[in-house]
Amino acid sequence: MSALNLMPWRERRRQSALRRWCWGTALTLSLSTCLVALVDHQLQSWQQQHARQQKQWLEQDVQLKTRLADAPLWQGRQRQAQQLKTQGLHWQQQQQQAWRALSQILALPPQGVQMTHLTWQDQQVRIRGWAVSAAHVQAWQDALQLQRVEWHPAQWRHAEGLAMRQHAFVLEGRLQALGTGS
Repeated sequence: MSALNLMPWRERRRQSALRRWCWGTALTLSLSTCLVALVDHQLQSWQQQHARQQKQWLEQDVQLKTRLADAPLWQGRQRQAQQLKTQGLHWQQQQQQAWRALSQILALPPQGVQMTHLTWQDQQVRIRGWAVSAAHVQAWQDALQLQRVEWHPAQWRHAEGLAMRQHAFVLEGRLQALGTGS
């Protein structure tokens, strides 16, 4: 008896409701499928990006491990470069001191004194030459403030077309202006 429906309008309503339900189900399934496909596509692109990044990290890790194996070599080279830089600065300071010593010596014109040899080593100056008299050497020694003089007896010398008696001398000492700069 339940299969028997005496009211056709109810049957039409039931079929209409069944059709709406079928369309709704189909629409819901298609929208769900599209949504799942869209999420899947997005997740795949994120997963590919993550895989590329992970691959880059692994490559970078391999490169860093390779560099780490070479690190003692590069550290040694860096130490050598630092030592060369320090030695270069020391050499430059010594060169500047030598120029200052030469400038200081040449700034005081020697009267009656002839320099034949000038040596500057370890901040010590050694000047060899000839002088007309001990007083000329003494005046120059006082001006340079050198501590030690070695004096030799007078000898006949031919200088500038003239024959004259001159004394050989050696002045040694530390220049005072250089002692403060080091």
